[in-house]
Amino acid sequence: GSAASCNAAEIFPAYRLAEAFGHTLVPLRPALVPLAIQSPSAYSWTGVRVRAGVRLLCDGKEEDYEEGQVQLTDRGISGIPVFGISGKAARFLSEGHKVSAVFDFFPEMEEKAFLAFLKMRIKEHPERTLADNLTGLFPERLIPDLLKGISGAEEAAERIKHFEVSV
Repeated sequence: GSAASCNAAEIFPAYRLAEAFGHTLVPLRPALVPLAIQSPSAYSWTGVRVRAGVRLLCDGKEEDYEEGQVQLTDRGISGIPVFGISGKAARFLSEGHKVSAVFDFFPEMEEKAFLAFLKMRIKEHPERTLADNLTGLFPERLIPDLLKGISGAEEAAERIKHFEVSV
C-alpha cells in the first residue's frame, strides 16, 4: 500500500482471517502522526516549538482546527494539534484531495488586533527592523520564514495569521 493507506490483510494476519470469513475490510490510514509537507527544506524552522492554531484545508475548504504546541521539523509538522488533524488529512490525501495546513502563529489575537499591535511596536521602535519587532514574540529561527518576501506590517500580519503549507 501507500503511505496514506494500505491493504490491512497484507500486514495483520487477523485481517486475513476476517477477510476469509467474508468481512468487509476498509483501508488502514495513519492517525495521530506528524504530517510531511512539500518542500520542507524551504524552511529554516527545524526544531522550533511554538504555540499555534492549525487549520486543516481540503481543496481549500476548512475541515478541522486544533490549537496548541506545534513542533516544526526537517520533514514537516508535528505536535498535539497536528496529531489531532492527521487522521482526516490522511483520509483526504488517500482520496486524492489537495490538503494543506494553515498556521495561526498568534492565536491569542484576531488578525486586525494583531496588526494594530504590530504597528504599535513598529511606531514605538522605528529604528528596529520588522524582524527585530517580532523578536520576543516568536522563536528566532521562525522569524525568517515568517518574513520571507515580506516588507510591511500588513503582509507580515497576514502571513503570521495564515501561514499555509502543503501536506
